[in-house]
Amino acid sequence: MNLAMVAPHERRVKDLWTDENRRWNKDRVHAIYGNFLGDQICNLPIGDKDHRDRVVWFHNPHGFYYSKSAYSWLMLKLVGFDPHRCFFWKAIWKLKTLPKICVFIWRGFRQDCPRCGAEKETLIHTLKDCPTARTILSIGGLDNKLLVKEYDCCIDWLEDVMHVLNKKATADFIIVLWNSLNNRNNFIFRGKEDNAQVVWERAKTLSHDFRIYNLMNDPIIPATPICKIWEKPPRGYAKVNFDAAINKNKTSYGFIIRDEEGFVIGGGGGFKEETLSAEWAKLYAFEESLKKARALNISKIVFETDNASLVNRVKKHGRDITIMGTRINEIQIVMGNFHSATICWANHSGNRVADFICKNAIAKSCNWDFNLDYPLEIHD
Repeated sequence: MNLAMVAPHERRVKDLWTDENRRWNKDRVHAIYGNFLGDQICNLPIGDKDHRDRVVWFHNPHGFYYSKSAYSWLMLKLVGFDPHRCFFWKAIWKLKTLPKICVFIWRGFRQDCPRCGAEKETLIHTLKDCPTARTILSIGGLDNKLLVKEYDCCIDWLEDVMHVLNKKATADFIIVLWNSLNNRNNFIFRGKEDNAQVVWERAKTLSHDFRIYNLMNDPIIPATPICKIWEKPPRGYAKVNFDAAINKNKTSYGFIIRDEEGFVIGGGGGFKEETLSAEWAKLYAFEESLKKARALNISKIVFETDNASLVNRVKKHGRDITIMGTRINEIQIVMGNFHSATICWANHSGNRVADFICKNAIAKSCNWDFNLDYPLEIHD
C-alpha cells in the first residue's frame, strides 16, 4: 500500500468507490494498492445502498464459519492437500492396517529434534532424515534413492514411495513409520529409546508375512502414468483447450480451438506483466478463450483444462461467495450466450498444445491470435 498516495478522504477502502454509480475508482485503487491487490479489490462486488454487509468465512463456499470447517482447513493446509492428491489420500485410507496408523500419517510438528539436535524437527526429518529413523528404514530394505533424495514436504516423499510399493508393502511401510514415531515419542516422554533393530522387529510382528518389497504385484500408484491423448468433441461441437503459465512477474495464457474432426479453427496466446496465483491464471486463460470462441460465432463448445479445482468451481457456480466465485458467476452469464457450453477436466498430456502456446508467449513476451492459418510451431 502506497501511504503517500492516500488522501484524507480515502482512509477506508469504501471511500474508493463513487456513490453515484457505485463503481470502484479503479485508477485510485491501483495507484494506492498496486496492480495485483488493486485487481482483487476492484473485483469485489458493491451491493445496493440498502444492502447490509455481513462477515463471511472465506474457506467455506457458503460463507458460514463453524469450528469443524476451521479444523478441516488447518489440517488440509498442514498435510499439503490439493485436488491432484485425492487419489493419494484415498489410497492411504484403503490400506488394510489399524485405523490409528492411518491417522498418524496426518500428523505434523516443528521443533528442535531431541534425538540428533537438528535445528528443525519437521515431519520429514522425524520419519526419514533423523539418523535413527533412517537406520530403521535401511534395515527394512527401502530403496536407497528414496532415503537420500531431499524432500521439503513429507507428502512428496510418501507419494514417491507409493510409486514403488504395492498396496501390501505400503501398509507394511507405514507400520514401520508408525513404530519409528512411537520410538521417538518414548525417547521424549519416557527417556527411553530402543535401537533400530528392535523397532524393526516390533513393526514386523504387527504385519503377517511382512515385507517392504513385493515385486510380484504392481505398485499402489503406477510408476509411469498412463498417457492420454486429445479426444475429439461430440459431433457438432468445437473444443477449446486452454492453459496458463507463471514466470517471475509475468502471467501468460494459451488456447487452441478445434472442430469435431480435430482441425484447428482458431487459437491464441498472450501475456501481461503481472503475477497471479495458479487458479487465477487459469481463470484468466479461460476468459480469453471465451472471447475468441464468441468472436468465431461458435454455437456449441466444450472447454477443457487440466486444473480440476477451476472445473469444480465453475460447475458449482452460484454457491461460491468468494471473489473468484463472483467472477465465475459473470463468466457463466457469458457462457449462456452459447447454444451449449460446458467445461471439463483433461489430462495434462491431452492439453499439450495450449501448454506450449502459453509457455511460448511468456518466454518470448509475445501475443498470438490466429484462425485457420495457424503458425507452423503449432502444427509441429
